[in-house]
Amino acid sequence: MKSIREAVDRLLTAHEPYPALAVDTDETIVAMNGGTRLLLAEVSPTLLVPPINVMRVCLHPEGLAARVVNVEEWRSHLVGRLYRQAIFSGRESLRVLYDEVASYVPKAPEDCQGLSDSIVASIRVRALGTELKLFSTITTFGAATDITVAELSLETMHPADEHTADAFRAAAAAAGQTAPWAGEVGSVATPAPTAGG
Repeated sequence: MKSIREAVDRLLTAHEPYPALAVDTDETIVAMNGGTRLLLAEVSPTLLVPPINVMRVCLHPEGLAARVVNVEEWRSHLVGRLYRQAIFSGRESLRVLYDEVASYVPKAPEDCQGLSDSIVASIRVRALGTELKLFSTITTFGAATDITVAELSLETMHPADEHTADAFRAAAAAAGQTAPWAGEVGSVATPAPTAGG
């Protein structure tokens, strides 16, 4: 996994000063860059104790959701994504996570079937002393011969306007250069067994 860790770190570093993180199939952050740390600076420290779960960080009332301006749209995108992952993968761990984060703002499971299915999510968030406008994308590592690599995905957030880009550049300059934080990439969970598999 050393070469995978190095590749992930290079991708995260290349995206500085904007947020980027790598997550496993249980939505656990295995690596993140300095831009992500800047964005999460005002999140409750209890949510940032490893293992850090990106869904909890984003949706918990003491997490990023408290600062998101378009919180309904953002929550709809994330909860809908998690619902589909839990249903289609059959992973019990994702179903438990879905039940937890859905309880933050109760919603019937069947309501999630029609939630946002966009591959690009927009977020307006109060951070870095201003309102930031970002959009996020997800890249999946395809590696049919290596399940561990295939289970990693890279989530990147991009500035939607020059004001947001300037805010991140200024904050990163003030904070100084930092290396990406890395969790245990090698601890990525193996998929739940499927019928006949």
